[in-house]
Amino acid sequence: YFTPITFAIGFVPVVLSPQLEIYVGVDGEVKAHFVTGVQAEFSYTAGAEWQKGEGWSIIDRGPTSAFNYTPPQLDLEASLRAYAGIQATLKLYGFVGPYVGLEGYLEFLADMNANPWWDLHVGFDVFAGIELKILSLEWQHRWTLLEYRHLLAQAPVNRPPFVPSNPTPTEGAAHVSRSILLEWSGGDPDNDPVTYDVYFQQGTSPPSMRVCEGITETTCKPCDQIPCKANDVLKDGTYYSWKVVATDRFGLTTEGPVWGFTTISPPSEPSALYPPDGQTDVNRSISLSWVGDDPNDDTVTYDVYFQEGASSPSIRICEGITASICKPCDQIPCQADDVLKENTHYSWKVVARRFGLTTEGPVWGFTTSTVSEIPEFITYSGNVSSAYYAGAGHDYPLYARLSLVSGAVTIVTYSDPFTGYFEIEQLPTGSQVYTVTVTSLIEGHQDRSFAFAHGGQDSLGNVIHVAANIMSDQGDCAPGYELGSIGGGDVIGCVPIPGGVVAGYVYDGLLPVKNATVMNEDLSVDTFPYDEIGDPKSLGLYWLFQPTATDPRLVGFSAFSKSNPFLRDSRIVEVLQSKITRQDFHLELYLPDL
Repeated sequence: YFTPITFAIGFVPVVLSPQLEIYVGVDGEVKAHFVTGVQAEFSYTAGAEWQKGEGWSIIDRGPTSAFNYTPPQLDLEASLRAYAGIQATLKLYGFVGPYVGLEGYLEFLADMNANPWWDLHVGFDVFAGIELKILSLEWQHRWTLLEYRHLLAQAPVNRPPFVPSNPTPTEGAAHVSRSILLEWSGGDPDNDPVTYDVYFQQGTSPPSMRVCEGITETTCKPCDQIPCKANDVLKDGTYYSWKVVATDRFGLTTEGPVWGFTTISPPSEPSALYPPDGQTDVNRSISLSWVGDDPNDDTVTYDVYFQEGASSPSIRICEGITASICKPCDQIPCQADDVLKENTHYSWKVVARRFGLTTEGPVWGFTTSTVSEIPEFITYSGNVSSAYYAGAGHDYPLYARLSLVSGAVTIVTYSDPFTGYFEIEQLPTGSQVYTVTVTSLIEGHQDRSFAFAHGGQDSLGNVIHVAANIMSDQGDCAPGYELGSIGGGDVIGCVPIPGGVVAGYVYDGLLPVKNATVMNEDLSVDTFPYDEIGDPKSLGLYWLFQPTATDPRLVGFSAFSKSNPFLRDSRIVEVLQSKITRQDFHLELYLPDL
């Protein structure tokens, strides 16, 4: 309060009482600790004046301002308004008069669920008014001369977490450990804390089973959360899908892609190649051989157990070998001439190993002969057929090249285009082991290689299945196959479609036509390139797979020469599913009318 000002207007004394009021205050609610601040420098001219004949008028000349602030540091939520003000009053006779004031404030609003999650405003209000106080009577009228509010700062807009990436095991990985630990890369662009939910499921469908929930680390072990096998591992040779969903502290989520992997599987069960189980009169200088294909063409090692008598063999005569052949007398004491005993029963078995998993074959037996001499030549014969795994598929005969190699000896033969039959009557026995490579001359099939041990005896009626590109990443499917689920499982490969093969020769009179085409309304095929194959059976030969919805189906075919003036030959062919139907074409020379 200031000393009253007294003066007279005429005979009327006038008393004015100046007052200056300064105040501060805080309104709001704080649910956690925070620190912030602001500094303001400003000037403002405001007030009210009275002029005779015009009455009261407002004075407003400003503001000018500058601000500095301390960025907020907040743990949870707050809503706070801190203010300070000044009010000047000039009262007439101490009870009535005008006033003018200025109130500045700093306002901070924070909400962890908002985006952005905090705002900091600064501002001030300039006001003027008239106040009357007589005894218990109070009256006031206030004018807001100026309102000023400024957004000083706010939190950055929150961004969702990074997309989970860099999975371990990698997408599509095979031979994965059955006690797998899932790993990935995560994080958040705003460095917010992130939690992860992991979904996991057997099969190729998008995973829906949550095996880890709300974890902060970027690893998850499925068998810690779901029932697995007795030894706390996943199933053998099984495809699993999984994905990760990342969530930041504000609830924004990012779903990762679906990844998949296949667990390791044990090798295939070995099966005896030679001697067959129960074989008698076996040459005493025998080499044992077997078939031990791995379902994924991985390297497999073998341990071979061998013993005289009918008991289960316990003597390991070959250990950790990769070839599927083992000669007992190279490993154990035999007769003086390095042969087994004559007319004696022996038992043997093979244990296959891969990635720490083992598959034990059955116990086989054979009985030796009374002689040990090996003939100079033997006969090796059998059939080649198409399959997407052994014994399944169309099983149609394959036209193929067979190469038998042993040291410096190489023998090449071809199977019959219509039956798949092959025969080598004079196979030298100087070496008891040959590497056999089968190459299909029908596109879309894999080469197959294996060891053949003849044991000094003819080997007849062998069945050789050649895979029709069993895995989809190994090329296009063979004729008569398309991509699908193998055996109803999770592995995708080439599976058969209904239909049959039409094959035969295109002749010009009595001679095969070297460059001809056979076609129907849907398909066409050229005769085999004899110059590349070299097998006389390939000259003029064609081979075509015809899809069929019914069995049998009548289909119209025609043949013509590309380079010679021959008339087209047309035929109706009865196509049988999963069979080869032979149909030859005979082209007549075109003789124009003279």
